[in-house]
Amino acid sequence: MVSTLSAMISLTLEQNSRQNIPSGFLDNCTNLKIFYISNNHLSYLPDDLFQSTTTLRMLDVCCNHISSLPSQIFEYLIWLEYLDLSGNLLTEIPSLVECKRMVSLKLSNNFLAQSALDQLGQLKHVLMLDLTKNRIQEIDNNIALEYLISAEYFS
Repeated sequence: MVSTLSAMISLTLEQNSRQNIPSGFLDNCTNLKIFYISNNHLSYLPDDLFQSTTTLRMLDVCCNHISSLPSQIFEYLIWLEYLDLSGNLLTEIPSLVECKRMVSLKLSNNFLAQSALDQLGQLKHVLMLDLTKNRIQEIDNNIALEYLISAEYFS
């Protein structure tokens, strides 16, 4: 647990060979805006990890071994603008309904299929959506058009 760090706004734990993050790890990081934990060996994230980090704006969890995320893991991240989940083993996307300010979403190099995209319709302000190198063989026209209307970059 990171304690007495309520003033911290940025935390970088990249390339540390971490295999897990304990539940409650960020409980005292109430002003955290940036959290980078990419390039580790994480296979999961605790469902309560972001419960106290409601001010988080940038989250980078790319290049780990995460195959699934708790369905409500992002429910407290109402200010989240940038999310990078690329380079994992994801087959589904957890709910992002509370992330109404999301402008950049990177999901490349996962195992997402078309059915995983259904939940992306909740994101109305995304300017950059990266879905490269997944298992998306077909995209529903209504879903694709909805993204392209607001997205400046779509791959």
